[in-house]
Amino acid sequence: MEETELKKITVKLRQIEKKLNKVLEQCSTDPVEDRLISVKEAAEILSISESRLRNEIRLGNIPAHKTKRAYKLSYIDVMKRVGFDFNQKKRFT
Repeated sequence: MEETELKKITVKLRQIEKKLNKVLEQCSTDPVEDRLISVKEAAEILSISESRLRNEIRLGNIPAHKTKRAYKLSYIDVMKRVGFDFNQKKRFT
């Protein structure tokens, strides 16, 4: 690649980085609304099977609310379990 092409790519990447930082800043200031999600949704987020998740709930390792026939989990609790910090502003470097 020529030096001029590399400079163009570098400039474009910096522009993209600035836009991403603006989006991340806005996301971190917007309040996250908690909601109850199904075992299926939570298992997908956690990248585990539904049966393993139900077992962890029964063991008391993961908090959940039992409705008539199904467990429901807090979206924020699940996201925190995968390491998402709602208070931290993440930056691309």
